[in-house]
Amino acid sequence: MVNERKIVISEGSIAIGSDGESCGRVAMVGAKYLVIVEGLFGQHERYLPIDLVAWADAEYIHLSHTRANALALALDELPTDELIFGIANPIPAAEREAVGLPVPPRRDFGLGDAPSPQSAHTDADGFDRERG
Repeated sequence: MVNERKIVISEGSIAIGSDGESCGRVAMVGAKYLVIVEGLFGQHERYLPIDLVAWADAEYIHLSHTRANALALALDELPTDELIFGIANPIPAAEREAVGLPVPPRRDFGLGDAPSPQSAHTDADGFDRERG
């Protein structure tokens, strides 16, 4: 009998071992592995088997192993059996919705409502009507 459960894992979540210790932040989610980064600027990257995830909530990924055991099972090199890391183009939102995959939230890079290159004061040819 296969135990099928749906767990939503978000990039940016913190991976927590069963002992309550942080293993790092989720940088990418693959089919078989999570890319976990540690350090102030993500200096160390590890590939953690996704099977170690016990459950997840909005901010944390809770692992079924302690931090030490989980990191001992993690790989330091890009796994050869993880094909998703080679995909460069994201799946369009409409296709994701059609097959029931969650659509990742829009990322806010702190630009707010920055004007597009063609602002409200320029016409289609780029002429700035306000400045002349």
